Amino acid sequence: MKAGLATVVERGEKVQAAALASRGPNPLLWGFLGGMMTRYFFLAVTDRQVVAVPIRGGQPLFAQPRDSVSISEAASHPIFNRVMVRLEDGTDVLFRIHRTWREEFEAFVEALGGSASAGKLQPG
Repeated sequence: MKAGLATVVERGEKVQAAALASRGPNPLLWGFLGGMMTRYFFLAVTDRQVVAVPIRGGQPLFAQPRDSVSISEAASHPIFNRVMVRLEDGTDVLFRIHRTWREEFEAFVEALGGSASAGKLQPG
């Protein structure tokens, strides 16, 4: 994950929370086809910014100052946790984080001042 974040994290910047996240159709509903349309990202909060970088390289989905990004909603789920990140322009970006990254999901949400509820999305 550090190699993937190296393209956007500045020298001396400290990663405070990070997780592997996905975007795309709900794989529980769409199955194999949904899995083929899913894109994966390294999602991180540092002491300066919040970033989402594709795991296969390429341009970051976003890299914005930490104080301009918030959690608009977060929900824990038995399989795929969900987090809605509100960017500085007001756009909400939905990510799913698999249960194997539950601790990282909770740390990411907490780092941005949000809280996760069980089963439904809650404002942070």
